[in-house]
Amino acid sequence: MNESKRKAKSRGVLVSYAREDEKWVRWFVRQLQSVGFTVWWDRTSNFPGADYRFEIREAIRDCDAFIFIATDTSLSRGEGGYWGELRDCYPRYREMVAGRKFIFVVNVDCNKPIPDERIRSNESLRDLVATELSRQIQKPDKATKQKMKLQFLMLVKELEKVSPRQMPEPANVPEKRIGRNEVARSKNKRRLFVVFRSMLLRTILAITLLTVFWLGVPAFAIVLASQYKTDFGVFPMLIAFPFGLASASVALIKPKIIGRICYSL
Repeated sequence: MNESKRKAKSRGVLVSYAREDEKWVRWFVRQLQSVGFTVWWDRTSNFPGADYRFEIREAIRDCDAFIFIATDTSLSRGEGGYWGELRDCYPRYREMVAGRKFIFVVNVDCNKPIPDERIRSNESLRDLVATELSRQIQKPDKATKQKMKLQFLMLVKELEKVSPRQMPEPANVPEKRIGRNEVARSKNKRRLFVVFRSMLLRTILAITLLTVFWLGVPAFAIVLASQYKTDFGVFPMLIAFPFGLASASVALIKPKIIGRICYSL
């Protein structure tokens, strides 16, 4: 098959395993899928009623990488479809250029030696061990968890050289473009707020000054009159009224002058 056509219909990564290891393999497949690999394995990819041997040969022909799960259970079988799948991928691997990785052996707490059967003249199955993972996936201890993480990352690094990852793209939220009208409205709102705050403070200051002059000065005059037994008449009001108006006007127009006067006092 033409290489470009094969990539167009690629099934990604094919996982071959023994049925007894299905629980662990299910966890392993989820890990591969979580980092963006397309994974083909018989539990999710085989169609009901289809010829399994035909399907697996098609998958081997179209996949980017073949992962062989080696456990004590699987290696002790010595025969069956599990080994047939492995040997079905040998012809395609032999046709590949030297250095192109295709078969990845994953050692899962395997005490039995990996078979030393020859694939190429200078390469055996034992030479294709890509990583060693632990069967302990339920609440592993800290050391095991750290080791498995490192080993899995090593496998991912090797796999992505031959099989592209398809990480989900972040949601494309279009940036809100602010038009000239919106910018102008925003500036006008800020200006109105500043003006309103300034006028409110000026009004409070003007009312305070009016109160001080119109009520404070006459009250002070009454106190002096009672103390010195003198009648000031309307003189305090004549002083208080214009000074009160003048100070209130200054507070409304140039409040900084009032501040400077108070500061100098």
